[in-house]
Amino acid sequence: MAEKSAELVRLGMIENKNIIWIGKAQGSKSGLKYDPDSGSIAYLPASACGLAYLSSLDTESFSRIVDREGFEKSQKFGPNSPQNLKQLEQMIQVAKERGYGLICDTYELGMTAMAKIIVNPHTGKPFGTVSIAGPSVRMNAQRVEELAPELLKTADKIGEMIHLAQR
Repeated sequence: MAEKSAELVRLGMIENKNIIWIGKAQGSKSGLKYDPDSGSIAYLPASACGLAYLSSLDTESFSRIVDREGFEKSQKFGPNSPQNLKQLEQMIQVAKERGYGLICDTYELGMTAMAKIIVNPHTGKPFGTVSIAGPSVRMNAQRVEELAPELLKTADKIGEMIHLAQR
């Protein structure tokens, strides 16, 4: 998927109701690249992975995680980072309707990312995320729309692979 998108693709795992980015593949071979370090924990309200994850939760789990994450940290992120619960709930609703999380200038200024939750088809429970991220100048609305089917297909494929491995 990194090669097809020519952008950064990351795999996040859900652990203790956090998303930890554990793997990445850089698709951009030259020029402007978005390439953060792996191993960091995502701030859920501002990340595409976080939106994808939060949109998959029941109301009680969502509330507990949002209370834990808070909105104080949003000042350290991009200008479109949600500043309150109402803004976050609107972003979550759009993510549910779209089928994946999408951010632009939210985690970092100049960066767009899209992410899909990875679900174990046997249990129906989310266990990770897959995302595509890159400079907003390339990851415009048209490009996001072009990449969405591949993102959705890849998340489903990883879920199936995990399910088969657990048999």
